[in-house]
Formats: sequence, C-alpha cells, structure tokens
Amino acid sequence: MSKGINRNNVDKKPRVISKIPFVAVIMLISVFVMLALNALPATAAGKGTVVNGDITEDTRWTLGGSPYILDGMAITIHNDDRSATLTIEAGVEVRARSYRGDPWGINPTHHGGITVGKNGALKVLGSALNPVVFTSASDERNAGDWSSIVIAADSRASETVIQNAIIEYSGFTNAAISIEGGTPRISSTHFRFIDANGIYIKDGATPTIEYCRFENNSEYAIMLDDSIPHLANNSFANDQVIGFNIGLYGRNRQQPITHSGTLDVPGVMDNGRVAPYDLGNCLGIRIFNETTPVTLTIDAGVVVQGHVTSHGASEGIFHDQISVSKNAALKVLGTADEPVVFTSAVDPDMKNGGQWGGVVFEADSRASDSIIQHAVFEYGGSEWVSTYPNPGYLPGMISVYGGAPRITDSLFRWSNVSGLYLEENAHPSITGCTFTENNIGMTFNVKSPLTISGNIIVNNIDYGASNENSDVIIDMTDNWWGDVSGPLDDSDDREAGGWYNPEGRGDNVSDFIKYKPWLTSTPSTTSTPSQEPSTTLTPLQEPSTTLTPLQEPSTTLTPLQEPSTTGSLWLSDFTADKIYKLDRSGNVLASFDSPGSVPSGLAWDGMHLWNLDKADGKIYRLDTDGTVIGFINAPGYINPTYAGGGLAWDGTYLWCTDDGWGMGFRNRIFKLDTSGNVIASFEAPQDDSYSGDLAWDGASLWYVRDYTAASIGLFIEQCNEIYRLDTTGSILSHFTAPGPGSSGLAWDGAHLWIADAGDDMIYQLDNTGKVLMSFGSPGPSPIGLAWEEIPTSTSANVVNCIYFNTGAWTDLSSVFAGANEVFGYTNNMYGGTAYMYLWLSFESPLRHMSLRPCPDDLNPQTTEPNWGDRAQFETEEITSRELATRLAADEVPGNLGSGLIGPYIYRLIVTAPDHGYHSSYIFSFDASPNYAIGKGEVDDLEWSGRVRVCNIGAL
Repeated sequence: MSKGINRNNVDKKPRVISKIPFVAVIMLISVFVMLALNALPATAAGKGTVVNGDITEDTRWTLGGSPYILDGMAITIHNDDRSATLTIEAGVEVRARSYRGDPWGINPTHHGGITVGKNGALKVLGSALNPVVFTSASDERNAGDWSSIVIAADSRASETVIQNAIIEYSGFTNAAISIEGGTPRISSTHFRFIDANGIYIKDGATPTIEYCRFENNSEYAIMLDDSIPHLANNSFANDQVIGFNIGLYGRNRQQPITHSGTLDVPGVMDNGRVAPYDLGNCLGIRIFNETTPVTLTIDAGVVVQGHVTSHGASEGIFHDQISVSKNAALKVLGTADEPVVFTSAVDPDMKNGGQWGGVVFEADSRASDSIIQHAVFEYGGSEWVSTYPNPGYLPGMISVYGGAPRITDSLFRWSNVSGLYLEENAHPSITGCTFTENNIGMTFNVKSPLTISGNIIVNNIDYGASNENSDVIIDMTDNWWGDVSGPLDDSDDREAGGWYNPEGRGDNVSDFIKYKPWLTSTPSTTSTPSQEPSTTLTPLQEPSTTLTPLQEPSTTLTPLQEPSTTGSLWLSDFTADKIYKLDRSGNVLASFDSPGSVPSGLAWDGMHLWNLDKADGKIYRLDTDGTVIGFINAPGYINPTYAGGGLAWDGTYLWCTDDGWGMGFRNRIFKLDTSGNVIASFEAPQDDSYSGDLAWDGASLWYVRDYTAASIGLFIEQCNEIYRLDTTGSILSHFTAPGPGSSGLAWDGAHLWIADAGDDMIYQLDNTGKVLMSFGSPGPSPIGLAWEEIPTSTSANVVNCIYFNTGAWTDLSSVFAGANEVFGYTNNMYGGTAYMYLWLSFESPLRHMSLRPCPDDLNPQTTEPNWGDRAQFETEEITSRELATRLAADEVPGNLGSGLIGPYIYRLIVTAPDHGYHSSYIFSFDASPNYAIGKGEVDDLEWSGRVRVCNIGAL
C-alpha cells in the first residue's frame, strides 16, 4: 500500500542497544550538546599567553598556551600578499581585556577583539568535549566588556569556520560576530550575555548559521543588513528574533534588500514557536535593485512580524511593510501544512487590525514573476501612514499597483482596511483564497477589467468586495459569499446594467461588480491554510528550575483493579520499521510499515493511531491499516540519532517528548493540540538522559528515562528510570524499569506496559514496578507503545461505537445510520460540566425526541451513581437559512456542515453538570437522521476525557 512517502530516501536508524561503537558515538554527541550550551569556560592548561599584535602568518593557539589574553586591543589576521590563518584548538579559552580611556580623550578606550582582515581566515575548532570559549578578562564580567569578532569582506570568509564555541560578554560594537561578506560557517555555538546583536550580517554576505543557541542578548539574535543568510535548526530564547537593520538608515526609511536570497525557518524559541523575522519597527524592508533582477524567497513555515509606531506629529505613524520595487520579485512558498505567516509583533492577546502594514507590489516591480501560495496575512492594513513614501492609506495586507502576481490558497483576516487592494494596472491571479473578518475583503481601483473566482469571501465588516472605479466592471462570478443566497447587493443599479440582490445573506458587495452566478457551497478547489499560526499562542512561562524532591513510592499503595475494558497493544519497532498490533499475550494481530524510517512514540486517541518519527520530525496520524490521515510537526529538536521521542494522548491533547529540545540536551515534554500548536511544556526529569516514551493514566503522565550520558569515560549508563509526573512536571513517584533498555510505555487502565529494546521484551507492571507478566517482542528493537481500548458491554445490541474528543467535530453518520436510539457516554473524571453538541439532519419533521438515563447494564463502565437523570436536554429546529448563517459563523465547521442536507435540521445540547466520574444517557427519535455530527466539551477541568456514542438499535 502506497503512503505517498519515499522511504528509500531516509536513512535507517541504527539499533543502539548493546552496540558499543555506536554507544560511544551517542555519548560523544550528547556530551557535545550538553557542553556546547551549558558548559562553564574550560580550565586553562597553562598560565596563559598575552596577545597584543596582528597575526600575519599561519598561527595556532593550543590548549597548552590557553588562556589567550587580548590585551586591550583588537588584533587583525591579515596579509597583503599571502594567506594568514589563525586556528584555535578545542578547549582553548580566549579572554579579551578592555582599557577605559581618560575623560579628555588623550588615551582612548581600547576593547579587545579579533578582526579577520585581508587574506585572513579564522578556524575555531572546538570539539564535543572541549568547546572554544571567547569571554571577558574582567574579574567581574559584564555584557559589552569586549568588542567582537569581525569577518571582513576582503578576508577568506569561505574558509572561516566557527564550531563548538561559546561567545559571551561581548558586544561593545554592534554584535558578537560581524560578517561583512562571503560565506563563513558558524555552527553549534552559544551566544549569550551580548550587549548588542548576537550576529550582524551585511552587504550581501551569505553565511551558514545552524545549531546555534541565542539567549540573554540585548538586541536581535541575528541582524540582517542587505543580507540573507542560510539558517537552520537554531535555538532562541523567547525574546530573541531575527531582525532587519534600521539603525544605519533612520526611522523614516525602509531597509533595502538588493541581493537575492531565501528566508529559511531559522529554528524554534523556548516556547515552541518558530522564531520570527522582525521587520524592524519602522517602515520595514524594500526589495529592489537598480540594474539587476533580485528575488526574495520566503520558505514554508517562516513567520514574519511587523509593527506600527508613532513618532509624534512631526514625523507621523510608521507601519512596517515589505515593498517589492524596481527589478524585484517576491516568492512566498508556503505549504498547506506549513503556511508562511505575516502577522503583528505584539503579544497574542493584544493583536488587532492595523498593527503593521502589508506587502506592496509597486508598479516597477517584477510582480508578474512573483507568487504567494499558502500564506496567512493577518492584523495588517492602516488607515493612515507617515509622509514617507506616500501620505494616506496603506490600503491592504497585499497591495498591487501593477503586474500580475499569482496569489493562491492563502488566508486574509483581521485587516484594518482591506485584505487585498488592487490599483492602476494590477491584474493578479487570485484563486483558492479566503477573505474573512477584514474591514473590506477586496478593494479594486484598476484601469482594466479583472476576473476573480474560486475564493471564499465571508464575514467581512463593510464589504466582501468593493469597486471604486465605475468605468471598470470586476467579474467575481463563481465565488462563495458565505450564504447560498449569494452576496448582499441592496443598491439597485439594474437600469445602468448593474445587479441587484437584496435577499442575499452573504457579504456585502458594491456596484460595478458582477457576481452572478455565485457558488452555493465552499469551493472544493480551495486549500486555505487551516492551522492557526503558532505566533498566536500565549507565551509559555519559563519552566521552573526547581523540581520536587523524588518521593519513594509508597509500599502501601492500594492495588489497582483490573480494567473493565479489553484492548490491544500497538508497538513500533525502529529497526524493522514496522508497527505491530498485539494482544495481551504478545500474539501479532496485524502489522504495517511505518510511515517514516525511525518510528518512535505511539498514542491512541480512540479512533486513530499517532506515531512520532524521528527521521523527519513529524507526528503522523494513522488509520488502523497504516494509512496516513495527516501529520503535524513535532516541536523541539527532533533528531534520529537519539533513541527517545515518546507520545501520549490524554483525551484532548498529545504529549510529546524530545531529546535536546533546544540543542542543549535538555529534554522537554510538550503538550500539543491536534494542529501541532504547543499548549504548554516543561523540562523532563533527569535531563542528562535520552527521553523515552510517555503514557497517560487518566490523571498523570508516566515517563521513561532511557540512556544517560556518563560524565566520565566512553560509555552510556543505562539507568531506565520510570517516573510518574503531574501535568506541570512535578515528580509524584518513580522506580527502576525491569529491563536494560526500556523505551516504550502504555497504560491499559490499571497496569503499565513497558517495551524494552535491550532484551527485546514487553513487560506488564503494577504501579509500584512489580512485573506481572512478560513476553518477547515481535521485532528486534521495540521503541514505542500505545494501548487501544476496546469497551466491553453486556448489551448485544450495542454496535458501531465512536469516540470523539473534546472540542473536535466528528462525523457520526455511521453511528446513526438505520437507528433511532443511541446512547452517549462522557468519560470525564473529577467534576466539571460536560456538554454534547449534536447537529442532526432529517428528511421529515420530528414528532418525538427524548432523553433518559442510561441503565447500568448497558453501560457497565459507570463507576459512580448514574448521573444521566440530572442531564438537561435542549433542542432547536434550524431553518436552512439560519443553518447557513451558523455555518458561515463557524458554529459548525463548513466541511462537515455541508453534509447537513436534509430539509429539517435540529441542534441538540446535552448538559450533565457536576457529574463526578461518568455520565451516560440515551436519546431517541421517531426517525433516523440521515446525517449527524457531534462535539463534546468539558468545562472547568485541566484535562478531560472523551465522548462515546453508540448505536443500540431500534426501540
């Protein structure tokens, strides 16, 4: 069965258990990460070497001469006639000393630093065990104590490399490292306590910067000045972003970009969000070149943020924008799963329209060579801008003044003016886009006719579309206006050849727009990004640095009861690249190939399987035959080298572990929604280890600590600790796992199951760690486990049960097919109010609809007195017109609501307040609905369970 993935192009993950050479490699990698980001400066092997002159020939700084002290002056590596290279060995410490000048300026202040000048090169060759450290020579170190490392344009920048280094307390100039040209490479380096930018790049330099860490720096992590670097897999503190320089150009001018380049996804911040590119809190950037074509490309997943700033009445209000000007083109290459997001830079809970400008295609740009696909534009537009470059409006989040850019599959929302503005000779192609909740969806003031079709235009405030030029007719036939009755046109200009539709309940439309025929449902060709941009998440709190002391598990724990359900184990194997379904005795019930090449953690959400793959950093949602339904990107620093990477499902959210989440070997546990947004996170216990799998027992997480990097010697200590955690990461109990290499966990309602890749065994334990049973694994390297619950019932008539999760709409048609009585069951613990929302479609009006308690013999899982008789039952008949309005307002998702085709629509709300553990009830009708969808929600709970709906046959 094809899954759409070329698995031959992904390297196999080597088996880590009992393979001593590979274990040594793993140790080296882990120690490198731990030291590269967290180590203190290396201890000098010698008494030190003072350096106070330039370097004009090949020179090596050795560990024996460390520390090297730059005695108050910047040294330069250069030679007018031949090459000169400074090589710094692993473990060397470089200390820069500053001298403060007198107040009269007779003796100026000197700040130590290194300049790589003409024909010079710098090779900083730190290692995993011994990074090179650049620091202050002061006894009391402070940010800005020394200058910087400058890589000049006439240096041998392409031969310059800085790897495995720590750079701290610098920044007296504009950055810790300034790159003025060429292609140096900086990797695995930690920038911290810099009184400026971490890295400053100018004049078309294109360095590669990867696997670096930026924190505690006073300005940008990386500042761009007419340069676009190659960025990947970096880690940023929450206040560290990538910015465009405005300091050299003033606050009333745009930062020019005259060189082609690609904005990559630079890495992630500690809160799990993609680190954004910041437009500079002025007027943003202007892409142009007076003589040569230039193109800025923005890759999938990139986030760009802008500002609005008032500089007083004399200077005006400034909105960041991206101006595409002379000889320039813009290519925004988002995907459906990873759209490019253009948004406001303010805190998520303070976002509003007009907080930045937009993208402007000027008349002299190469707009016809430009493309915008799978992008999200939000919170932009402006009613008034400064006197530069033009007074008046910044009318759209995309404004086109000429040419034909191609704009597809993109979302425009929350603009203070228009989502899209077209003027003069603009004639773009616009298809598959959604315009919603803008002041105006689209505004036209063009000189020649346009045709725009296949888009969604709903819920805009003033107009869905407005044409300001009465001499030109805009053809907007075959668009969806949010209602089957079409757009609202209450201006009767039919005598002048116009249109009139006063009964339309869709968005308002102005004169001089042709809108008939309109679409009567959402166009099937649209592929607007559906995921909320990660920039709208509320910033997470920094994890606590203190953990609750470990408590030994109580020896008097009450034995848990056997689960009232039966079920199956799902097991992933990273050597066989297989996922197995097993019964309680270890017999293989089914198997299929994993979607990726390094399958790790597994979770079961009641209907589908989730699988984290370490090779591509994706969490796949799978059907039970292995078909890929979809995927989300895992947070943190996923790497197939590491053994761990676990998953658990708590009834609403996924929990995910990651080794070295910020490349700092600090394991983290993330809480995710099903779109991949990080809801919360905390550091895992014993963060010097490889994280294994997770399991959820209904109230707490179980976490396996797998391999630990030993502090001495070339070996890995296998500690195999099992922890029980609350949802904030506090340790409730722990014990040692039975096998030598435990990595997989699952909870069956009463017992813990553990997969062990050291002895290829599966163990069942009680909650104190006692082994109850074990059997051999079907594959050579078991790594992830999940438990699929199969409810039992004493009623032979209960069939076709479906679980659906809180907050998610689920198609229930198969449950209701041919049935006029079903029972619903909420699986929520510890209080709260449970709601079940149902939308039902019937061919004829109902005469009977009722709710009654569910008997215990039908629902044996009820462990408390049945609260069904306390439930409230509301029903409401909805007309087709009201239904369309509700669908447009997203009360019911349109892709499901489109199936509500019967002429009689009913909305049901079943409420069970303060229901204790479980709530179950039967609802019946005198006819069977031809379509049904449902959603469950629970109030006032940190966590919640699921809703189960089952067909129990005819009355």
